[in-house]
Amino acid sequence: MKKIGIVFILFFIMSCSGIPPKPKIYYDDFESMDEAEIVSQKSVEQMNSLSKKDYDCVHKFVKNYQKSVLDYCIATDGGNGVGGGCAHIALGWNVALTRKAFSECGISTRF
Repeated sequence: MKKIGIVFILFFIMSCSGIPPKPKIYYDDFESMDEAEIVSQKSVEQMNSLSKKDYDCVHKFVKNYQKSVLDYCIATDGGNGVGGGCAHIALGWNVALTRKAFSECGISTRF
């Protein structure tokens, strides 16, 4: 019974610690820099061609995602030793994140 009580207390302390859930990090694994450049350019072109409604949806998803990464980074001191700290880590925007945002907004990708 003591073990259950200790586990409950530890769980309670961790849940009240203020550390937000760890966000999934989206990344790409390209074969070459040329491939990365081509795919990146295509993602920018499609992003620039979105309707206002779709653009707003993608932008909202990315901003919410970046905030979750920033909050987690700050809460866990994840930016220590990184030039720019947590802002450098959290404010990145890559092709994988764009793909995820498009998917969440019901937009098919051309990249």
